[in-house]
Amino acid sequence: MPHPIVIIGDGYAAAVLLVHLARRHIDMNTVTVIGGAPLGHGAAYGTSHPHFRLNVRDDLMVIDQDQPDDFVKWAKQCHDADAIADNGAGHFYQRGDFARYLTAVLDQHDIKRQITKIPAKAIDITKENNDLWNITLDNNMIISARHVILATGNPPPSVARMIAEDIRPDIAAKHIISAPWKGDAIDHIPPLAHVGCIGGGLTALDACLALYKNGHKGRITLMTPRGILPPPQSAWQDMDIPGFPEHVTASGFLRHMRRYLPDSDWTEPAWQSACEALRVQIADGWQRLSEPDRIRLMRRLGWLWSLIRYRASPQSITAVNHMRSTGQLHIVADRVRQIASGKTDHPLLLHLATYDDIPCDIAVIAAGIGHDPLMAQLIKTQIAGTLANGIRVNDDFQLIAPDGHPQHRLWVIGPPTQSALGDVIGATTIAKQAAGLADQLAAI
Repeated sequence: MPHPIVIIGDGYAAAVLLVHLARRHIDMNTVTVIGGAPLGHGAAYGTSHPHFRLNVRDDLMVIDQDQPDDFVKWAKQCHDADAIADNGAGHFYQRGDFARYLTAVLDQHDIKRQITKIPAKAIDITKENNDLWNITLDNNMIISARHVILATGNPPPSVARMIAEDIRPDIAAKHIISAPWKGDAIDHIPPLAHVGCIGGGLTALDACLALYKNGHKGRITLMTPRGILPPPQSAWQDMDIPGFPEHVTASGFLRHMRRYLPDSDWTEPAWQSACEALRVQIADGWQRLSEPDRIRLMRRLGWLWSLIRYRASPQSITAVNHMRSTGQLHIVADRVRQIASGKTDHPLLLHLATYDDIPCDIAVIAAGIGHDPLMAQLIKTQIAGTLANGIRVNDDFQLIAPDGHPQHRLWVIGPPTQSALGDVIGATTIAKQAAGLADQLAAI
């Protein structure tokens, strides 16, 4: 018997979709989830480290527009004085707090007991002649499904290619932290170790805040290609800005953005207020662009948008600024090509693309998003069409084939839709996607 609804993924996107399905009175016994981790945790929230904080204030962590203050009310029980930002930007709770909140919401609907959960990874999806989808799992199972939703989130960075063959496995295990978003390994770093942090995004800043709070005394070298860190969240306010023109090109898209962004420092509340107002419109404006214009903008300015979009918690930037002012933390504008075995008193040597090699004791790999094998397989087998570095998806979240037709009963939500649909990274935006898809499934 085919499974009526199969969700591939077990992180935030999958969990919030389950909540919206339950709230639309879908029979949750008809839902199967493929994934081995606790529901709703994922890379973003699957840590219990007290110093890994949400980079968004509490009132913006909305999973249901009908209950916009639900997390704010729930979080009061955390009694976390450190959640209050010193720049007046609001409350920034622990990442693990949001995972616990999601668990509480899932339990409200008794979801985990009702669904079927298969602890495996999907490695391929093929179509049967009878309008069903066959899903091949890494445990050699093949299951068929009527409706399939890809909610796979952001894949972790591929670290194997960065580690030189001359590094023994025991040295790598002791001195290379390849999954820093979990948080646990940071607390085992010796207090005087020279830490080389590869990457300058939110995970790197989480690690720096944890080191600061742990009283780390050793040198920290943070390497990121352009030497720029995300700005901190500020005490921004809602404001109204006109929408994008109906017909817009890449240059017109940029003109619209520049017209309403003030000339002030991007760390100032006025600048972020305008940026947040524009961000709400970006998905609509993005979908009015031609595909060549989307590709052009992503290639030229994708890195800058990531910095603007992924603002850091004020707590992490405060820690980084303090360590920089004392000379403990240094930022190097360069890429790390390889982590090799050290030739001095330090066990590791970081080979940079431009500057001299950097010896260090611990390497923290926080180098962004990796490669999704399932998406690559769907592209290879002509199930998914491509757009820039991602896949093609329509407004109804249907996966689009290379010939342009939508794949019937095969949907995608969350980060994999970014190339096609614009800014869909934040928790609230993904929740809105989940609500829209749940409406469609409830109507079938």
